[in-house]
Amino acid sequence: MQTFSASWNTYFPLQRRDDTEQQRGQIGSRYDTELCFHLKILKQYCASRRTKLGLDGVTVSFYNDFVKFMNEASHSRGKYKPNVIGKFVKSMKAMLRYAYENNYTTNDDFKRREFKVYKENV
Repeated sequence: MQTFSASWNTYFPLQRRDDTEQQRGQIGSRYDTELCFHLKILKQYCASRRTKLGLDGVTVSFYNDFVKFMNEASHSRGKYKPNVIGKFVKSMKAMLRYAYENNYTTNDDFKRREFKVYKENV
C-alpha cells in the first residue's frame, strides 16, 4: 500500500494555477486552498492515529473513525462544526469518485449509505 502523501498527492496534485486560467474561470485558487486544507486534516488524522492511508484504505470504518476524529479535533477558533465536517466528507467523496472512475482504485465504499455527508440545519 502506498503511503498517504504518495497516494493522495499523486492523484490530486497541489499546484498553483496561473492567473490566465483563473481569469478564464477554469480552475481557481479556491480548489487549491480547499485541497490543501483537506490534505492537512488527513495528515493530522494519520499522525494522530499512527496509520498510513491510501485510496484503498478509505472504508466505512475509516469514515466512522475520521468523523470521530473531526468531532474531537479543534482548530484556532474552536471545534469543527458539523457543516465543515460535511463539506470535508463531500469533497473526499468527490475525490474518491474521480479516482474510482479513472481506475486509480477499485474501492467503492464511498458509495455506501453509511458514508454520508453531515449537515446541520441553520
